[in-house]
Amino acid sequence: MKAIKLLLLTFVIVISVKSVSAQSVQDVFNKKEMTWYGLDFSMAKFAGDFSQFNTTGVQTGSQIRDVYFRSWNNVVISEKEKYNFQVFFKKESVLVDLSSVDVLNNKVNSDSIIALAAPKPLSEAKIQEEVSKYDNKGKSGMGLVFIIESFDKISGLGTIHVTFFDIVSGKVLLTKRLQMQPKGFGLRNYWVSTAYAAMVQSKDKWKTWKKEAGVK
Repeated sequence: MKAIKLLLLTFVIVISVKSVSAQSVQDVFNKKEMTWYGLDFSMAKFAGDFSQFNTTGVQTGSQIRDVYFRSWNNVVISEKEKYNFQVFFKKESVLVDLSSVDVLNNKVNSDSIIALAAPKPLSEAKIQEEVSKYDNKGKSGMGLVFIIESFDKISGLGTIHVTFFDIVSGKVLLTKRLQMQPKGFGLRNYWVSTAYAAMVQSKDKWKTWKKEAGVK
């Protein structure tokens, strides 16, 4: 009998801990802490001619993967005053953990990322599938990741899914597809500017997103 009671008590404690640690869409707007997971390029396509940015003059996806995936992520975390998560997303504390995104970005098949045209929009199911791949063992709280759909030279647009998720469960809490015009000189600055523009758009749309989510 004591063993059964102990088992039930343990079950109740586990359920209680999970309910406390689990995040909801309300936390996207009301919680003051989050973790930045970075720019996820594992499903990204690069439409158009990017050969001008290769030192050999030959169009290649490997240079984009091996050089620029990390470079673009480094810009966001090194230029803290510009890419100010606290201001754009109304947070007080923002941790940085690029480990999961780094692993996935490094595994990208460089032969398939160059495209002749922009890809079809990523579905919310695809976004959820991607977030579920992150290694969140021993971690908790709310995460924010920018999942890159495409950098499109043909249309002159960068498409990014601004995605908040519960780190414990890997469940997507809110994801918004945004499109921005890149600006700047050189491949690095030109395209990473879309990440900054996505933050600006997020700040501008914050109240609208909050209302749409039914959060007071």
